[in-house]
Amino acid sequence: MSSFFLLVFLIIQTWPMKLEAQKNIFILAGQSNMAGRGGVVNDTTTGVTTWDGVVPLQCQPNPSIMKLNANLKWVEAHEPLHEDIDTLKTNGVGPGMAFAKHVLEKNSGLGLVGLVPCAIGGTNISEWERGKVLYNHMMKRVKASLRDDGNIRALLWFQGETDTVILSSWWWLNVVSRALIRGMGTIIYFIVVFLPCIKFWNYDVEPFIVS
Repeated sequence: MSSFFLLVFLIIQTWPMKLEAQKNIFILAGQSNMAGRGGVVNDTTTGVTTWDGVVPLQCQPNPSIMKLNANLKWVEAHEPLHEDIDTLKTNGVGPGMAFAKHVLEKNSGLGLVGLVPCAIGGTNISEWERGKVLYNHMMKRVKASLRDDGNIRALLWFQGETDTVILSSWWWLNVVSRALIRGMGTIIYFIVVFLPCIKFWNYDVEPFIVS
């Protein structure tokens, strides 16, 4: 376990989930920790990174878990969730599938879970300010996810360690979070958590699961 820290914040609607068949939408945003680097290895000889293709049991596909792909179409979700979103990086296992499966286990009558991958590896939180490219891309996907009926239940944001050591990042966190509230146009609240950096390539996903 590394000595530095990762910033995670979770935006959740304040009303309870309805137990129905419509999509319960969860937006996945932030940088590489959310996009997923589990199982990604670097060949020190060639410098090429590849995913080993190993999918842990808690991240296996489930017909009740969908994802909005790059073409804004709903398809059955599978790892790597961000392979068609974070296209300039090699993607592997992330926290999204494990989170979705845990939500279904805790709410057996919930219906469909719809994941909306939006994370981009190597980005700074200041790049997600309202009106900038990453914010606009995310909001386009959020709006598209609502076309076929469904409710946004939460936005899960996993930001990397570089934004926890720079004091100005707290100012940017405030800017981005306020922009998200305005953009979503819904009643939400924030949970800000610091977690030790987990070696996600070892598939230790439990710290990311919300009970």
